[in-house]
Amino acid sequence: MNGQEAVPGGRQGLATAAILDFKTSTGTKEGYHSKLGYIVRYFKSIPEYQQYVDAEDELILPLPFQAVHDLFGRISTDPDLPKKTKAQRRAAIARIDEDDGDEDDDEDDPGASNVHTVSKSCLGGYKAALKNHYGTRKIAFTCPDLPSEQTTLDNWCDQYIKSYGNLIIWHSRKRLLTWRM
Repeated sequence: MNGQEAVPGGRQGLATAAILDFKTSTGTKEGYHSKLGYIVRYFKSIPEYQQYVDAEDELILPLPFQAVHDLFGRISTDPDLPKKTKAQRRAAIARIDEDDGDEDDDEDDPGASNVHTVSKSCLGGYKAALKNHYGTRKIAFTCPDLPSEQTTLDNWCDQYIKSYGNLIIWHSRKRLLTWRM
């Protein structure tokens, strides 16, 4: 090769990334910027990951797999990220159980104040923001140390998000079954 690293998708992949960046709306770009700000703050807060943020608070890409793995783990458990409010949870339960008519309060649902999860789509938004950032920097969306059982970082993120969504569903069903008994 002429001194360049092979990029999955080759020139066509980079051209596609440039087209997608051009077609990305301003609102979406602002959302990505906000999510990247969270990612940068997270990496700066962890001593071993500070090396992946430069002096201008830009991510140094490509990120190692363990950093991406830990980032998604943090996003999925961070109590400070936006989440459904108690009122939104109550409305959802009321829609599910319209026949009951009982008011839903914290005594009936002891886990209501302890639930700190982001939605599956929010987690997907972080993946999209990170992937877009790689694309705008013209870097393949991968990690140099991606485990051999993973085909691509994109696939790993999709599997993580799907598993996370299944976990949310499982916990929701378990909580509703406990609440109804």
